[in-house]
Amino acid sequence: MNLTVDEQIVPFKGRLSFKQYIKAKPVRFGIKVWAAADSVTSFVTDFSVYTGKASQEHVETTLNQGMSTGVVLKLTEALWNRGYRVYTDNFYTSPQLAQALWEKEMHLVGTIRTNRKGWPKEVGYKPEYKASRGDCRFCFLLFEPNSISQFMNIYRWKTTRSMIAMSWMDTNAVNMLSTIHETEEFPLAQYVTRYGSLPIQCPNIVKDYHSYMHGVDLADQLRGSYTTLLPGNKW
Repeated sequence: MNLTVDEQIVPFKGRLSFKQYIKAKPVRFGIKVWAAADSVTSFVTDFSVYTGKASQEHVETTLNQGMSTGVVLKLTEALWNRGYRVYTDNFYTSPQLAQALWEKEMHLVGTIRTNRKGWPKEVGYKPEYKASRGDCRFCFLLFEPNSISQFMNIYRWKTTRSMIAMSWMDTNAVNMLSTIHETEEFPLAQYVTRYGSLPIQCPNIVKDYHSYMHGVDLADQLRGSYTTLLPGNKW
């Protein structure tokens, strides 16, 4: 019961008011689509076409949330109260989203930007720390008072913690947020270099993220095999 929420670009170079240009994507011109897909089968459960500022304002007004949080809630609405695990990238992940999903009986795992509201600055690595690969810092964050749902009362954790904020050092610091994982889950993993394979500590939160975050990307790849683009002549 793992779900991926991400964006994809449907190729399009015609005239359209909400056509997007995203330099970092393999397909730079097209229609931006927010999608939720099963992390294993890549079956798309819901999607929403981004039509510009009007689309953003509609999401924010309807769900009374910011855009990134509102998009995830809108795409997962049909699956609320079923215990799904939602995997997102740093565009969507925030403590506010984690709390909103928890109140809908869903979990969140994702990378996160360090400038998000509520992110503990003490967890992140600074250049002067000179951390080595495999080092890890973490702390627990609590939900805001008076916002704990009955779901948390039924499924009690060992303490009153709600989510774990973690910064793990790979080539660069990887910052993550999870409402699933525990502190003791830091097994050894094999890191392959040109000098051979080296064992390093890799938290399960990172392993799970890499295992279940590809749902939308694979769905996009499969959709590309059945493109609707047709050749034509310009008269």
